[in-house]
Amino acid sequence: MAQHPRRRRIIAYSAIGLFLLIDAALITSALTSTSVDAAVDASSEPAATASAFPVPRATPTASPTAEPTVMPLPATRLLSAVSATAAWRASTGTCRAPAAPELSTDSGTSWTATDAAGRR
Repeated sequence: MAQHPRRRRIIAYSAIGLFLLIDAALITSALTSTSVDAAVDASSEPAATASAFPVPRATPTASPTAEPTVMPLPATRLLSAVSATAAWRASTGTCRAPAAPELSTDSGTSWTATDAAGRR
């Protein structure tokens, strides 16, 4: 009976060794591969080649740019949903004012004021 556990151990070590050998071969193959990526379309056009001579082109003219009609405003109210039931909200203010975020754990039905560290 002593030979069966020994035989199983030899088979297990051999299987692990074979796995590591195949793994090393696959890694080596992947790292040394110089083939073109399969995602590249073989029928695509070749890239344009550079020319030593300048190509004449029309001179660009400056076009007037339209002024934006609406100026963006900074956000004054922040809301972050963490899950289906938990969310944080806060109002922006001056840098000297202490932060006062609020936490809801009931899908926004009620809000609890906290300090900036999340303590109630």
